[in-house]
Amino acid sequence: MKFPKKFLRPLLAGALLAAAVPWHGCAFWGAAETVTPYLSSTYERDTSVRASRFKMVDNFASRDFKNQIGGGWTSRASERSSVLLDYAEEEAAMNYGFALAVKYRLVADGQAAVSTDLNGLDISRGEALTFWLSYSAQQNAKIRLRLLSDKSLPKEIDLSGRLNEASKNWQEVYVPFREMAGVNFNRVEKLEILIESENGDEGAFFVDHIGFFGPEQVFFESLKDNLRGFPKEMAVDRRELLALDDRALLHRISRDTWAYFENMIDRRHRLPLDRVKLSWRMEIGDYTSPTDIGLYYVACIAAAEMRYISKPEAAKRISRSLDTVRKLPKWKGFLYNYYSTTNLHPTSFFVSSVDNGWFAACLMVAKAYFPETLGPRVDGILKEMDFGELYDFGIGKFNLGYDDAAKKYTSSHYGLLVSEARIASVVAIAKGDVEPEHWYLLQRTPPRSERWQNQLPQGRVKTMRDINFFGGYYRYGKKKIVPSWGGSLFEFLMPTLLIDEFRLAPEGLGLNGRKAAEIHRDYALLKKRYPVWGISPCMVDRGARGNFLELGIREIAVKGYADKAIVSPHASFLALELITESVLTNIRRLLTFYDIYGPYGFYDAVYLRGPKVTRQYLALDQAMIFIAVTNYLKNGMIRQLFHRLPESGKINSLLGEEKFFKN
Repeated sequence: MKFPKKFLRPLLAGALLAAAVPWHGCAFWGAAETVTPYLSSTYERDTSVRASRFKMVDNFASRDFKNQIGGGWTSRASERSSVLLDYAEEEAAMNYGFALAVKYRLVADGQAAVSTDLNGLDISRGEALTFWLSYSAQQNAKIRLRLLSDKSLPKEIDLSGRLNEASKNWQEVYVPFREMAGVNFNRVEKLEILIESENGDEGAFFVDHIGFFGPEQVFFESLKDNLRGFPKEMAVDRRELLALDDRALLHRISRDTWAYFENMIDRRHRLPLDRVKLSWRMEIGDYTSPTDIGLYYVACIAAAEMRYISKPEAAKRISRSLDTVRKLPKWKGFLYNYYSTTNLHPTSFFVSSVDNGWFAACLMVAKAYFPETLGPRVDGILKEMDFGELYDFGIGKFNLGYDDAAKKYTSSHYGLLVSEARIASVVAIAKGDVEPEHWYLLQRTPPRSERWQNQLPQGRVKTMRDINFFGGYYRYGKKKIVPSWGGSLFEFLMPTLLIDEFRLAPEGLGLNGRKAAEIHRDYALLKKRYPVWGISPCMVDRGARGNFLELGIREIAVKGYADKAIVSPHASFLALELITESVLTNIRRLLTFYDIYGPYGFYDAVYLRGPKVTRQYLALDQAMIFIAVTNYLKNGMIRQLFHRLPESGKINSLLGEEKFFKN
């Protein structure tokens, strides 16, 4: 197999290391010649870039009375007094941008206040509050400041005494944390500027560049305090990994991947963090989703089976996390799409059908594993989650979700069977919230009359459970396949982490999943001549933060996500039980060609044309790797748990009914 020149650089750069990397019986799939292994240098932090020592609250550039923490600016005044907020450009500090202008009129003994929400900001590693202030020497009002948290009323700081002899010039105000007794800097809720006058006064002052100062990466360090742990070393010797035999290598990957769920957990609230970035500008994504939470519970169970923790310890971790979940704001028993792990506030008021489907399915696995310890508690949560609330009974499909802020359902629906969203259908049918016939109201492909789709499907109208539906399929070369929306591998295979489609639907979804895995392998290695394969949504580094990209193979998609020569390790791990040797070969290639392995296992993605590795970990992708490896090493034990439940009987019979490619 020959590779195009654009991919040869990473292969040729380490030719001298070829002899040092044994393959231990794992032959390259379909390779006619050996590819030169490459091991780049170990992980390096770019120390030439100074990390931020400043957590900005507001520089007033947006001019929408919203700060950079997500809170709003408000004002209030006592009777017959007034205060007005505006933006000033000419008066801005440092002669650029905008400043906040506070204009007030106070009667005798009048009071006014200006405040902004900090939404439970964790700045515990900070050293001082700093901002710029300008006001007139003639004003008589006293101006004081305070930070509010969840503890007792804190000390107020007299700003007048902080300045040099009053003038209209801008002056920096620096207030060390040690002078603000009573503030819980793990959870700062509000910043207030208080104005009062004994004899009455009228005037204005200006505020600019409000923020918290501290050590390098002050915000990151503040969030890190809340975690169970954090890696001290980023470098991993991949030659040591490659020297292991296949089963030992999978055990090592499993143990390293589990470390994410041991450490990236908020130790106060016991919720998993959605992501962490371990590059020169390290970041902690202090938010979580229903899917993140549910998969964390399954990861705890998998860790008990792998003997990384005891079974009682797994039960304790799940139970303590459920204590937090019980307190979270919800909509009719359903979780919102994202919550802050710092203050537990919803950061999105969207109720996602698929995310709640995954949360519920994971709870069912926990119930099966801990029937006495967690069973009654899980039953109570599941009873509150009536998936009929998210179901459009008129067309027999699930809404994408409900927008609780706008008080309306989405206009779009989950219409395809081959989607990670089918987990919601499985749960709803198992619980009895919708009838099993819903399964056949999901499209295998759109009808041939829908000519916008990527292929005109073949197939015929079938009848199952008195439902007539089009049993359509696409073709990729000689292979028949029922497509997904985007063509990403996780759409085909993610539900198989919990649902035994391989055994129960050998001529339906199970067969289709195997075909998808083979096509993904062939497409990357044979058609595109990529060194590795596994195309699925993942995180890529772009600019200071990065973006989550939806990626796929258009030829097996109804609509199709883009292929941008980006590979994510989690995608091939999902196929571990289907095309084992191909996956093991791919794992070794990833380790050989790219510096893609860190303290918690495989980083999230590699851009092949760089090559450039995204040194981020996502809870979702880590869970897919860890659970997939556990199923492989433990004979599908996670799936066995789901099908152990009495309510799964409806699903067991349903999965085996349809034969996708039979006339």
